[in-house]
Amino acid sequence: MRNGAYTLAVLSAVLGLVLLAVAGRGSGVATPLGTVLLIVAMLLGGMGKVIDVLGHVREGAAGPDESN
Repeated sequence: MRNGAYTLAVLSAVLGLVLLAVAGRGSGVATPLGTVLLIVAMLLGGMGKVIDVLGHVREGAAGPDESN
């Protein structure tokens, strides 16, 4: 894991799955909160990927030009 977004995404996904597994029928808060945490996990994972891509672009732009 290269940046904190992936760590937060994994934590959010685990907590969301735990909430969904523990929630019973008709539970008022656990089911929607678990669903929101899973959506947040996907968004954080996407954000982590964007950060990685931008890091690669920056490293490529800072490197020497090898287009001889």
